[in-house]
Amino acid sequence: MLERLYPNRFADLALGRIRYGVMLNDEGVILDDGTVARIDEDEFFVTVTTGNTAALERWITWWNADWALDVRVLNLTGAFGAVNLAGPASRGVMRSLTDADVSGEAVPYLSATPMDVAGVPALVLRIGFVGELGYEIHFPSMYGEHVWDAVMAAGERHGIRPFGLEAQRILRLEKQHILVGQDTDAESDPFEVGLGWTVKADKDDFLGKRGLEGPGAEAAGERLVGFTCEGSWVPPEGSSVVHDGIWVGRVTSARASAAVGSIVGLAWVPSGWANDGTPFEIQFGSHRSKATVAMRPFYDPEGQRLRS
Repeated sequence: MLERLYPNRFADLALGRIRYGVMLNDEGVILDDGTVARIDEDEFFVTVTTGNTAALERWITWWNADWALDVRVLNLTGAFGAVNLAGPASRGVMRSLTDADVSGEAVPYLSATPMDVAGVPALVLRIGFVGELGYEIHFPSMYGEHVWDAVMAAGERHGIRPFGLEAQRILRLEKQHILVGQDTDAESDPFEVGLGWTVKADKDDFLGKRGLEGPGAEAAGERLVGFTCEGSWVPPEGSSVVHDGIWVGRVTSARASAAVGSIVGLAWVPSGWANDGTPFEIQFGSHRSKATVAMRPFYDPEGQRLRS
């Protein structure tokens, strides 16, 4: 089923491994993104954007019925709680919470490992939306308060702090991780947002394949790119990208980054501008700012911290 739902290839996903994927509609437009973990030979743990859970459950079950597959789809969102433990000291905190080996060799990046955490059966995913060494801990929701308290107690000597949505949005921007529905719209395909590598055109079929046939990255009229911005003004979402006073694109996300030392963001620009160092101008009302295209993540571009 996953081979049809996603443009990625999942049939060869090894047991205990995770793969990122984008879900498309039948026109090839991005609906959502998330991860797929193989936890048994015929069982997969799929994560999607929280706000899209109900709609995607209907989407997946509709296609399951249409394709007449012998697949059971179970929405565990309400049954499971999750804590994202991230940062350079997260491995030390995990060692205080479990007897399992959580070294980089035993629990490598993009692995899914069942283990007890604070005495609770859990599935631990080594993924990193925020760009740091991290453990995403999934467990029965009835133990939510207990696990949270245990994590905070174990992390106290490491200086642990809770972080909210605003901090997460800054961190994900530093890695140029997209938010579907904010950085994409009702026409965005994987090639335009730099995710063409997820499209395996040699597959027999997948949702959106016919909509993507022919184009490719070189045919995209516009591209989503990272940018840095001069000064301290943070362009609001929807700010215009202009050229000789003419609107040619828009800003989708921008934040001030202490780690990078400048304003960072994502914007749609003409595809010919999708090269490192291309200068452009951002305008919002009377505010103007000069920006520069950056095609690689601003923070830890090689992903060494994620994989440590």
